[in-house]
Amino acid sequence: MTPEQVETAVDAIAAAVGMPIPAECRAGVLQNWALMHGVAQAYLHFPLPADVEPANTFRP
Repeated sequence: MTPEQVETAVDAIAAAVGMPIPAECRAGVLQNWALMHGVAQAYLHFPLPADVEPANTFRP
């Protein structure tokens, strides 16, 4: 994502959940969101076989 796309996404999400971002926190929020978006992309593009089923119970 471009920095402009990150800003647009963060602003839209903050508005949707009614959570204003203080000016002194904005740079950190944008940086963290861009980082987490990048991490999520690795998982979203991971191929799974068609026969994979979710586990019935989560056990840490």
